[in-house]
Amino acid sequence: TYEWGNVINSLSKIAIYTDASFHKETQLSVLGFAYVRDDTALLSNEDLNLIERKSLNNIRAEIESLLNAFEKCPVTSEVTVYTDCSTICGLIDRRARLEKNSFVSNAKGTELKNADLYREFYKYYDQLEPKLIWVKGHMAKNKQSLINRNFSLLDRAVRLRLRQLTKWR
Repeated sequence: TYEWGNVINSLSKIAIYTDASFHKETQLSVLGFAYVRDDTALLSNEDLNLIERKSLNNIRAEIESLLNAFEKCPVTSEVTVYTDCSTICGLIDRRARLEKNSFVSNAKGTELKNADLYREFYKYYDQLEPKLIWVKGHMAKNKQSLINRNFSLLDRAVRLRLRQLTKWR
């Protein structure tokens, strides 16, 4: 993986691509994220950060991936996040209701499975105020924009690494 070091701290605009892949039987996941200077830069394999870990579910893996990317973001940067996870993109609209209900399910009366991650997401969201953009995954190459190509590179790397770990096909 490419280490941004002090470079990221000097950027006024950062685009983050984030994805995860989850294998239910083993609970293994591969979290992936990449930083680019802005949304006009093309990613390369050297830009990708892949993390292998156990996760409880696929949504949890997706959020964990984004939280890992947020850890290094300076609060002075304008941050744009590209993800194919509609749950992440929907967290802003769900915030008032989730907080009002203390992250407890109305139906079951128990805390939501990912409540801890939702709380952490909102903490980062309040600091960074990122723009969240949903990206359609798995598009035909001839229909891909630069953003789709960048996301596809990350998506393929994440899925390949998980297949290598699990021999999952």
